[in-house]
Amino acid sequence: MHRRAWLLVFGLSLMAAAAVPASRLEFDRRIENMFSKDDPLVIGFERLKRTFEGNAVVPAVYRDAAIFAPDGAGMRRLQSLVERLRKVPGVRDVWSIDQPIGTQIVSPDDPVAKRVRALFAGYTHGSDGETVAVLVVLHPQETAPVPWETSIAAIKDVMRTMPDGMVAGEPVMVAEGFRYVEQDGQRLGWATSILLGLVILIAFRRLRWVVAAILVVQAASLWTKATLAILDVPISLVSSMLTAIVTVVGIATVVHVIVRTEAARRKGHSDAAALHSALRQLVVPVFWAIVTDAVGFLSLLVSSVGPVRDFGIMMSLAAGWV
Repeated sequence: MHRRAWLLVFGLSLMAAAAVPASRLEFDRRIENMFSKDDPLVIGFERLKRTFEGNAVVPAVYRDAAIFAPDGAGMRRLQSLVERLRKVPGVRDVWSIDQPIGTQIVSPDDPVAKRVRALFAGYTHGSDGETVAVLVVLHPQETAPVPWETSIAAIKDVMRTMPDGMVAGEPVMVAEGFRYVEQDGQRLGWATSILLGLVILIAFRRLRWVVAAILVVQAASLWTKATLAILDVPISLVSSMLTAIVTVVGIATVVHVIVRTEAARRKGHSDAAALHSALRQLVVPVFWAIVTDAVGFLSLLVSSVGPVRDFGIMMSLAAGWV
């Protein structure tokens, strides 16, 4: 087998080996990690979490015009919903309007029931008499048996069975926000790869250069993620643009190789000789360009914000893998 074929097999084997640790890499989804530890906002937020059980409350709301019907039909639906929500993994407790005095709450003539309904109006039910809310209390993120996003997805599935069911709250905003940012980062990475690949194809009219550029980008991204997972470096919201930045650095490097290789081919060199000539000319300038990129990213280590420092480490590793 030709040496180039062995190198291709070796590279693909490294990519396959990196796939397992790379798949274990997860976002640090704690919103307080987006700030410096001594930031007054973080100090206040931590105090809030200690006081209110980690601030892990998910209001689940639905519509039931018969919630306080004297026959108890609406209250039975509420109690059934509460029991289903309590079975969701990661749910610590569920609070609802029926808990203070039980089914007595629907009695139209009971003075205690009237006062309790008035007291909790706007919290567990709306003043319109048909909007119902239950407060789903999650375990704190640090001690939860499952990730918040898993619990929230299950809660949303339960609420879809209720009329106009929906969820809200800080845990939902954090989980959904990180999910959307992660999806956008992946979409941005593939979009930049495809668009720059089209530019290379139009400019140089050789499909193999497109394949080479995409392989460089995807391999560097995969190996970077695997390295981060092995080193246990946390990644946060800031790190979602990894693939897009690696695409810019990687394809810029590949384009330099393409230009020098094509120039050598036009002078009559064979494909292999042209590539060797290009690599000999570019190995030193590309090395120092990558080192410059890595040093620039490492300068982010002076930041007091953890995710910014982690981003600097991540991108310097990515530059090295490119």
